Amino acid sequence: MTILVAFITALITSFVAPLVLEMWKKRVVEQQQEKERQDKIVKTQFEVVENLNRILWTYRASANFLVSDYKDKQTDNEIFKKHIQTYEEISVYTNKELVIEAFRARMYFQNNDLYEKLMKMFGELFDVDYRLFSQQIKQEYKYDPSKENLTEWGEIHHDVVEFFEGIKELLDELFASVCGSNGAPPNKSPNRTRN
Repeated sequence: MTILVAFITALITSFVAPLVLEMWKKRVVEQQQEKERQDKIVKTQFEVVENLNRILWTYRASANFLVSDYKDKQTDNEIFKKHIQTYEEISVYTNKELVIEAFRARMYFQNNDLYEKLMKMFGELFDVDYRLFSQQIKQEYKYDPSKENLTEWGEIHHDVVEFFEGIKELLDELFASVCGSNGAPPNKSPNRTRN
């Protein structure tokens, strides 16, 4: 009987235990890979929110400088020329990058409603951008003191401000979907400190 118990013990320790250990190691590796995949998704979601935030608020600042220059009759100096050049560069960059970030948001947030909101926002931004360019071309980049012109610039400024109120809400929604309601990334404390 002792020999049989010793034989069964030897069999278990030499064949079954390594199989169980190997299965356990494989499971740990799979869990680690899944954790790394989820971490990459969350990191990319943060990047998308940060990129959209940077792109849109840079555009807003540039558009506001330009509108203010026209409204405040400051179209005959070097600062104005610099504002036009900066606005045109930022406008092209914004129109290119928003579509890319909207697609990344759809991929990493896996939310078609969010993608539709971003594309709608892109269309609204394009309309505001078109009005700014059209108004500049109509004036040949010079100040026009007519009441009609000042009203048009006032309306454009209002549209820029109103558009960005909607942007703020959308960015807040994106951020909340990544961080949850407490503003901290999932599974992390909002009071976490870095070492």
